[in-house]
Amino acid sequence: MPRWPSSAFSTCNMPISSACSAPRAALCGPCQPLIPSLLGVVVCAGISLSWRELPEALIDRHRLEDRLVVRHGGADREIRFLYRDPRPLIPAWVGNELGIYSWGGKGKLPRTGWVTVESLEAGRWRDIAPEQVDIPATFGCERGIWFQIREGLKGVLARDENERPHIYLLTQPASHYYQVMTRSSRMPVFLGGDRFSN
Repeated sequence: MPRWPSSAFSTCNMPISSACSAPRAALCGPCQPLIPSLLGVVVCAGISLSWRELPEALIDRHRLEDRLVVRHGGADREIRFLYRDPRPLIPAWVGNELGIYSWGGKGKLPRTGWVTVESLEAGRWRDIAPEQVDIPATFGCERGIWFQIREGLKGVLARDENERPHIYLLTQPASHYYQVMTRSSRMPVFLGGDRFSN
């Protein structure tokens, strides 16, 4: 079994729920009952991004101040994006423009926040005309374990019947190391390659 350097991931030092009063623990104890139906289905249910990576105008426009967290005393502030938030949002580079978008589909779009590489390759999303996007992220959260992301993640943009954009996180089968770390059979597609490769 591989030995992970402490910089490879961090335990969940950010509350999963704003109502969470759990001590800083590896799996956010009391928060786990909030997502039991998602375990095993959701891949990377949250990301965080250094607040320095987002223009103030975007933070203000989308009222992201309530998502600011600090991992520990000396750490930089981060903005947290969780799929289970009442208003699930996710940052993405669409073309050359960074924006904040709805995470997952509504209306006639698939009601999930993820799309598999296999379903794209099989053409199951062809009618939706998906566009590839880059998702900036500093950390990802899988089953309550926060892990460091070097360059970001890949995603897909699809437009609903009103032409509003929605972002889906792109997933692939998990590498052995990612499975050991998160106990998940799937993982996000990392920009710049998989640092958790076999």
